[in-house]
Amino acid sequence: KLLAQSPKPSKGIEVLEKSGWLKHFPELDDLRGVPQSRKFHPEGTAYTHTLQVMDSMAADPKFRGLSIKERHKRMLTALGHDFGKVTHTQIDGEPITKKIINGIKSGQHNLPEGAKITSHGHDKSGVKPMDSFLKKIMPAGQAAKWSTAIAPYIENHMRRLDLQRDGISLKAASKLSKKVNLNELEMLWRADVGANLPEGTIGKKMTPQLQSAFDDFAKMVTEAGIENQPPKRLVQGRDLINLGVKPGPEMGKALDILEEAQFNQKFKTTVEGIEYFKKNKDNIIKQSIRLGRFGRGRAEGQ
Repeated sequence: KLLAQSPKPSKGIEVLEKSGWLKHFPELDDLRGVPQSRKFHPEGTAYTHTLQVMDSMAADPKFRGLSIKERHKRMLTALGHDFGKVTHTQIDGEPITKKIINGIKSGQHNLPEGAKITSHGHDKSGVKPMDSFLKKIMPAGQAAKWSTAIAPYIENHMRRLDLQRDGISLKAASKLSKKVNLNELEMLWRADVGANLPEGTIGKKMTPQLQSAFDDFAKMVTEAGIENQPPKRLVQGRDLINLGVKPGPEMGKALDILEEAQFNQKFKTTVEGIEYFKKNKDNIIKQSIRLGRFGRGRAEGQ
């Protein structure tokens, strides 16, 4: 209820902190002792940042229009998106230790002036602690389902940097849409830069340039029809069967190859896709057989 309905969910987390209950959730509590680059996160620790991300998401008008269940999911993602920083933060190139985390939490450890702080790999490493956290707040079976649903967003929340640097192409967005709902990921991206926090908030990183990048991305994926689902494969199994390809693992690989070609804009309609297959049939079949054998070999080895 707190996560889904509160206009300022950070207040509930702060109550847990002040009451001492936060220690029962080390995945979140340890973020209080995880420093961040002052250049990119002047707001302070990863914990402070997390609370800001939650409040920013809660203030998003689109978030308010979602179902209670969907709001739960997205707010849990915001809460745990940086759990991986506990294990994957580096200070001057050295991994952060539990001793340093506890020292910062207690106020007894001060970082050297000008220390370089990074957190390479924290996105992928955040999945495991998120799973652990969920098991503490709900039954195991339910936690497993929520973990599976949330994991892709934690793993891909740093793709925002691709958008900021060079933009994300339609090809890349199409591939990404097979892993996540792009509308949902964009909402997390916006929350991660404090898009909906009050002006003047320390740590709010939304700029006109970034706003434009977000808007352009949203327009591109909406026009392509992939904002809520991956693009439909233009060439289906039945099309290959009609061309004499036998059903089986190799046909599945051939369809994967054709999908990649579709993402690369080699064709834009089913008719064009079938013609593309006809012209490149021998090469596609050879690749699919090779990939099929490789896949079977791995399976047998396992």
